[in-house]
Parts: sequence; C-alpha cells; structure tokens
Amino acid sequence: LQQLIWPRLLLPPEDWRQEGTPVGPAMSQDYAMTDAMQEQEVTRLSPSDTVIIVAYHLPIIVTRKRNGGHKVEWDDDRGLNRDGMNLPAQCIYIGCIDMEVTDEAEQEAIEALLLETYSCVVLFLEPELKSAYYHGFCRGYLTPIMHNQMHVHRGADPFQQGEWRAYCTVNRLFAAKVLEVYHPGYMIWIHDYHLMLLPSCILRKLHTAKVGIFLHSPFPASDVWRQRPHAPLCT
Repeated sequence: LQQLIWPRLLLPPEDWRQEGTPVGPAMSQDYAMTDAMQEQEVTRLSPSDTVIIVAYHLPIIVTRKRNGGHKVEWDDDRGLNRDGMNLPAQCIYIGCIDMEVTDEAEQEAIEALLLETYSCVVLFLEPELKSAYYHGFCRGYLTPIMHNQMHVHRGADPFQQGEWRAYCTVNRLFAAKVLEVYHPGYMIWIHDYHLMLLPSCILRKLHTAKVGIFLHSPFPASDVWRQRPHAPLCT
C-alpha cells in the first residue's frame, strides 16, 4: 500500500525473461500486461495523504481509572500499530475496543478522547450483537473455515442465520463509520475476515473510493469456500 505496489507484485523476476527462456502465449500476455502496468506512474503516499485503516480491533487498550476517566495506551501486540504500518501518511483508525461500554455518556467521552488524541474512531456494539457477530460467526464459523478445519457434526449446522445477520449488520455499521470520516482522495484499507462485506458496503455509497482489503489468515480451499451459504456475498 505504501507505494500502491500491488501491480508490481505481479511482475516476475527479471531472470525469468532471459534469452532462451521458454514462454507460452498466456505467459507472454501476462508479461505484456505487467510491462504496461510498470510503465504507468506509481502513486506515492505523502504526509498530506490520509489512509483510513479499518479493523475489528483498534490498536489501543482502554481501561477505566479508579478516580474517574480513562487510561488509553497503544497495543503494540496488534498487527496494526501506532505508526499505521509505517505508512508515510496520516492515518485514521476505525474499530472496536475490548472494554464493554453501555452508558451513552461514557461512550461519548471515549469517542472524543480517542478521536482527538489517537485519531481513532470507535464503534460500540451491543453485547448481544457483538457476541453473535464476533464469538459466533467470526470465531465460531469463519475461523475454522479460513483454516480448512470446519467439522460438521451430524445433525448440527455450523451456519446460523442469526449469526450471519449479525455479521451483515456489523459490516454495515462499520461502513457508516467510514462514511462519517471519509473525504474524497482518502484511501481505505480494511483488515481481516471480520469485515469481508465492508468493501461492498462502502462502494455502494462511494463509487470511486480507493478500497483495499488484507486478510491476516490463509484463504480456504475453493471447494471448501464455495459450498458455504455466505460465499457468493463475501466473494
């Protein structure tokens, strides 16, 4: 993402095209395509650019102080970090925190603190919705599938409509948060299988937005994935 370099990842090593190397017609077409892409001007990020980084977990830890208020610290154990993956641009984070907050006044206080001090936009989920979405569909259903470890017991269907609806709902809520902070020219970088519907939700509203998604887990075998009820929508 730092230099929008994914087209370059398609380029084969130079020694693949040394004289005498056999190249089929299909591969020759690929070379012609990648050569044309390489000739295009590469867009580089600058400090004036903004990237919206969206993940289920914000890279921060929020706890309540004994005398009131909140303690916030960066969670360096997360895959995302305070440096925005070392991007040379301004970063806005969108995601959830682990601490459960149901009081609206406390939610507003945390929202203001995180946005002003940490450039983080927090999404609060109702406990039941969070349980069905994260612990149910994401961890209980998608995680085994993504690692080709889904085991279907006789008489038990691992796919639950209620959990799937929760997954759809949360992805739409994340899209609404993105729309709140998005401005033309911003880039949107979505992380992991918790938000596989989010690119579609965003592009329905922002038709020309630059949206990328990165999965932090392996993708399942095609024969496993296409048999799942949600596959067409997630794909």
